[in-house]
Amino acid sequence: MFRRPPPRTQAPAPSAGQAGFTLLEVLIALAIVGVALAAVNRAIGMATTNSGVLYEKSLAMLSAQNRMAELQIAGGKADTRPQECPQAGLPFICAARIAPAGRGLNTVSVDVHTRQQPERSLASLTTLLAD
Repeated sequence: MFRRPPPRTQAPAPSAGQAGFTLLEVLIALAIVGVALAAVNRAIGMATTNSGVLYEKSLAMLSAQNRMAELQIAGGKADTRPQECPQAGLPFICAARIAPAGRGLNTVSVDVHTRQQPERSLASLTTLLAD
């Protein structure tokens, strides 16, 4: 009936036009890899920057909480002038405001900023305190 041909022992030799990648294919692959690496580098840079900002804001909130505790302890005799309130070596400035809120209460606010950027508040804390 039908007979199978004997198995080949060697693969056929590739023709001259099919051996390897062309220069254009290699350049396109390198361009794709370069764009991907640039995107990864940017993402890592942004994550590092965000980490530093969060660290600074967390320390600023600790300074605001410390200043608020000082104002609570001092009661009505509190000094509300801006004061240095460093935290972990970062030189913060704490600015406190006390305003009457009525019914024997005062609104107490603390804003924390750096000396270099006094218009940029890093942390803000507000509460009501009894007279």
